Amino acid sequence: MGKTKHPLLGHSILAKKDTWLTRYPVDSVSLQSDEKLFVPKGSAWEWVKIIVTAGDLYREVRLKAKPDASWYFYEPDWKIINDIDETIEYKPNHHIQLNTPYFRHNPGFDGADCTCFSSACAMLLKTLRERSFENYEEYLECVGELGDGAEAWVQIKALSQFGLDAEFRQDGDWSAIEELIQEGVPVPLGILHFGPVENPSGSGHWVTVVGITKDQENLIVHDPYGDLDLYSGVYTSDCGSFRKYSKKHLSPRWMVEKGYSSGWYIKARQ
Repeated sequence: MGKTKHPLLGHSILAKKDTWLTRYPVDSVSLQSDEKLFVPKGSAWEWVKIIVTAGDLYREVRLKAKPDASWYFYEPDWKIINDIDETIEYKPNHHIQLNTPYFRHNPGFDGADCTCFSSACAMLLKTLRERSFENYEEYLECVGELGDGAEAWVQIKALSQFGLDAEFRQDGDWSAIEELIQEGVPVPLGILHFGPVENPSGSGHWVTVVGITKDQENLIVHDPYGDLDLYSGVYTSDCGSFRKYSKKHLSPRWMVEKGYSSGWYIKARQ
C-alpha cells in the first residue's frame, strides 16, 4: 500500500533558507516593508498557481492563503513541491508592443470637460476594430450622444455600438493586464495621476496599456495627457505615446481602493 502524501506538501513551495516573498520580481532590499514578506527557513506555503517567465529566476505565485494577490519568489531559495503539468503556466520573456494608434485628449469637444476616458477607449477600439471609425471625433460624437464620457457604462455602450464587446472591471491586477496584452488586446486603466506616489489624488484619469518591456517591470502606455512622472504626479511633456511606466510606481495609482486586485480597467474581447 502506497504512502499517503500530506496535502500541503503535495502542492507547496518550501523555503530552503531564510528568504522573502515579494510583490515585485526584484531583490527584497529595494522594496518597502509593505511590499515584501519575510519567510524563515523551512516554512511551506500552499499555492494555487505558479507562472514561470523564461529566463527569469523570479516566479510569480498565487498563494492559497492570499488568493487575491500575486507574489514573487526567487526560485533558488525555494523548493517547489507540486504536480507540475497542470498548475504551472509558462510565459515568454520578451518585449511586447502593440501597434495601437495614439489619441490625445480633446478638452472642450462637444461640451465635454475631459475626454481622457474616451481617448483611452478609442485607442482600444481602433486597434481591435481598425475600420470602426475614420477619425477620433466620430467616437467622441458617439460618446456625447450617449451621455457623460466619464461614466464607464457610456464607454461600454459606445464600444458596443462600434462592434466591440467589452466590460468595466474593478478587480484588476498585473497578471490580468499582461494576459490581455499577450493576446494582442490593449487595456485602458483608470488611475489617480495627481499627487506624489505615496499619496496619489485627483478625480481620476485613463491611460491605455499597449505593451510590456522584456524585464516585465515596465508597461508601455499611451497616456492621453502626455508623459507622467509617476513618482511626483507631474506631467513632464505632452508626448504621451509609448511611454514606459513602471509597475512599481503605477500600482499605488491604479490599485487604490482595496490594495492588490482592485484596479479599474476595461476588458475587451477580440
